[in-house]
Amino acid sequence: MTNQREKESWIVFLDLLGTKDSAKISSSQYPLKIETFSHTLLEHAQNIQADVKVRFFADSVYLQCGSFSELVDFVAAVRWTLFSEQIFFKAAIARGELEDRPIVQHVTEGRLHPFDVSGSFFGPAAVGVYYAQESFKGIGFTIEKNALKADQVDRTCHSAFPVDDEASNWVAFRDIRHGGGEIGGPIPSVEEIEEQENTIAFLDTILEAALRANTKRKNLARYYLSQFISCIQSSNFEDIDFHDRQWRNFPPIFYHVFMNQSTRKGYQAIRGSRLLFFLIAAKVLETNGARSVPRYKDTACNAVCNEVVRALVSQKLTTEPFSKFPGDLIASDVLEDLGRRSVSLRMRGH
Repeated sequence: MTNQREKESWIVFLDLLGTKDSAKISSSQYPLKIETFSHTLLEHAQNIQADVKVRFFADSVYLQCGSFSELVDFVAAVRWTLFSEQIFFKAAIARGELEDRPIVQHVTEGRLHPFDVSGSFFGPAAVGVYYAQESFKGIGFTIEKNALKADQVDRTCHSAFPVDDEASNWVAFRDIRHGGGEIGGPIPSVEEIEEQENTIAFLDTILEAALRANTKRKNLARYYLSQFISCIQSSNFEDIDFHDRQWRNFPPIFYHVFMNQSTRKGYQAIRGSRLLFFLIAAKVLETNGARSVPRYKDTACNAVCNEVVRALVSQKLTTEPFSKFPGDLIASDVLEDLGRRSVSLRMRGH
């Protein structure tokens, strides 16, 4: 018997970023980028075990898929492949069908010049997902939570993007969760970081692109923050510990943002990145510890909780108000606990 979920129809509108710059920089770079983009999409689309429609135009694509689970596997693979190649995009996912109606007309008889017309009209769902992508100010995917069934929500995660140059206002959205094969972890110790070299390289690529964006236009790097937030939200913080003055069993994103001095400075150069540090601290505090209660409620976990907050204090990240963070990302009671610990540490000279 076919699972009802597999009969659903979903559509994606995906728009390639940076094509204007590619066309300006080199006449060969633009077609090469488009070729890599289209080849990657078609290669992964052929692996979908469900009905599929793909409609390319310019540097964008519509894709319709008859299975949510297959669609998630597809978009995760496309994200990993293209982002690793420094090819970035923004995309929206919605429930519905393309309802595309092709228009083809080619007339030569009785005409001095050929008359050649081709294209498609699309239905209302396709128009809606296009505008959802237009309003999305990040990279990667956005999907409307209301379109998801209960057993589909776990394949997504909360994220957010800033809507102003100062990154003082944020819009919450849902992204496709990174799988363990993408986001990696846990890393037993810093000496064993090589075990997650692919994930570290993936994060390096996005951070480098963000910093390059800032050289083109002030605060342009903020568009990449949503992807780092999604990486944090997708990571496993259950086993992280602080023992013998060293972090143990930490996810790669924790190392990349918190522990590695070089990349940490890179993040701090991005306006709005303060949220990344607080979100990681919140994940450490709110995740259940060994006694199956959130660490911030368990006195046995005070050492690891205080240590992650001490890192925020030492980097002078706790001197500004905490109220500007999106509520969907950090629970108010966790933020209050974080605030109490930071005040206590500052008073004791941390």
